[in-house]
Amino acid sequence: MVDNALVKGDEVNTITTFEKLRTAMIDLLRGYPIYWYYGIIESYFEENLGDYAVEILNKDRFIEIRFNEKENNRKEYRLTEKGVGVVTALLNQKNSDEVFNYNKKVLKYTQETHHSTNVSIWFTEILTLMTFGLFIFAFAQALITLWF
Repeated sequence: MVDNALVKGDEVNTITTFEKLRTAMIDLLRGYPIYWYYGIIESYFEENLGDYAVEILNKDRFIEIRFNEKENNRKEYRLTEKGVGVVTALLNQKNSDEVFNYNKKVLKYTQETHHSTNVSIWFTEILTLMTFGLFIFAFAQALITLWF
């Protein structure tokens, strides 16, 4: 276990583990099922957190580990079937976040356009009332001219 893995409630937004792990897992998906990797997950984390993340992912059966005897017993890993499912969910979640952010921009634009439309409608109503007023004024003037 990592000594500093305890986080105070108001500091939760400072944790970047999920983003780092998602990026590393997506990197592992690129070569699934043929390629074995080493050092990818570790490269995203500082100190010994990368090794700890590899241990947890192996324990949870998201990756499988082998030791390459030809390369000085180097620890290598690749995604398991369960890991591919998790990466797919992570990609869907990332895409959902992007769509959500895009929709927020569209909503903001729609609200701005709605305001502009309201101003245009208000201006049109004023012009219509003015035109109608001029018509009434002209009609009254015509009646007065005919009577006198």
